Amino acid sequence: MPKSSPCVFPWSSLWLASLATLVVQSVLSSSYSSSSTYQRPAAGGKRPGFMERTLILLDVNTRSPIRVLNDNFLSLQLDPSIIKDGWLDFLRVLSAPVLHDIVRSDIALDKQKGCKLANHPDIMLELQREKAATTQLVLLKEQLSNIYSNITITARSLDKLYNFADCAGLHLILGLNALHRNPDNSWNTSSTLSLLKYGAGKKYNISWELGNEPNAYRSMVGRAVNSTQLAQDYNKLRTLLQSVRYYHRAHLYGPNAGRPRKNAILLLDGWVNTLGMAAMQGIDVVLRHSFFDYGYTHLVDQHFNPLPDYWFSLVFKRLVGPRVLAVRVAGLQRKPQPGRVIRDKLRIYAHCTSYYKYVRQLRHLGHNYVRGSITIYIINLHRSRKKIKLAGTLRNNTVHQYLLQPYGTDGLRAKHVQLNGEKLLMVDNETFPELKPKTLRAGRTIAMPPMTIGFYVIKNINAYACRR
Repeated sequence: MPKSSPCVFPWSSLWLASLATLVVQSVLSSSYSSSSTYQRPAAGGKRPGFMERTLILLDVNTRSPIRVLNDNFLSLQLDPSIIKDGWLDFLRVLSAPVLHDIVRSDIALDKQKGCKLANHPDIMLELQREKAATTQLVLLKEQLSNIYSNITITARSLDKLYNFADCAGLHLILGLNALHRNPDNSWNTSSTLSLLKYGAGKKYNISWELGNEPNAYRSMVGRAVNSTQLAQDYNKLRTLLQSVRYYHRAHLYGPNAGRPRKNAILLLDGWVNTLGMAAMQGIDVVLRHSFFDYGYTHLVDQHFNPLPDYWFSLVFKRLVGPRVLAVRVAGLQRKPQPGRVIRDKLRIYAHCTSYYKYVRQLRHLGHNYVRGSITIYIINLHRSRKKIKLAGTLRNNTVHQYLLQPYGTDGLRAKHVQLNGEKLLMVDNETFPELKPKTLRAGRTIAMPPMTIGFYVIKNINAYACRR
């Protein structure tokens, strides 16, 4: 297929799942229960101050994992606006002599030529920031009007997108347009076949999806595709993939939906809690929507400054491995009463700690842990401090604490977070701050302040479930 020939699939959704680096849309469609991490209170009245006097005993089953997740569990989605609004292509239109080598470097962005990004990265970053600010206004206008423009992706755009993903160590999952329909409402595959042949000729390692959130089609574009028709369309796409030799074993995902049942919404509060529940349910990969966007779901602002969920994700990626462990909890009062243990507002999860195999790109950010360590992450949504005592095999081990709290006077609305009392900020445009733990001596009670998230690494425990 000539390079100038367009591959057109309007309304496409481009997804990037990380292979190696920090990345993170949550595609959770089932209602979760975290009963394995806490017990609901028994019916009946409660005495004032009960929870404040409760000491929570915490132990973890270190013999075997209950789930083993994909190494890329925490991954990322990029909004298709990066193509539609020319974010990847905008350097082509620059003609100033000082930017000439940037343009050439951008065109040559592929692994065979060394993945050279730019000879003037500071200038390039400022240009990207200017473009991002414009893109955010476009996204806001579309959200407010509920009118979305079509996207035409040319062969050149696909080249630049794939090379960007490849050089960044990402795997590209490309969502095809499920609303490109024939008169009989069957899926029109003409542009898809051209795309597959072009990608195969370039040997692009791409996974595929057909549409995204079909439950929202009617509200967004005034038309719907029922489940029977969508299943037939997926079979047609699988047949197409098998007809192209290079993609006959390509992965096919979806369709994704995002409408939790009536009683599930209360459990889905908070990004870290979503990750914990997804891991407990054995969800292989969670893709965060979106790295850059307008609204409340993105990870960086219009100037590419990390927002709180970015820092949560970074710490999660650094400390939490793919092996999920069962948590055992018990609450003690001055006079123990079975069944009155932990409320819904305290969430506790445990994994084997990430070691060098999984976080080789992030080792410079802080302490390096070896196999056999355990990471417990706790979310305290109470308005009071909670005390947690490690029990069983955990009690005689040194603990590294990574306590994340809002920074400033805005509380949970804060745009910045602090780690163990220090505000998290990029050192410069390319350098992350060091993630410094606070060491807690063996046997010390963990005090969780209200409205905080804490990651606790139990070092040198040599847990059998985490040694393999």
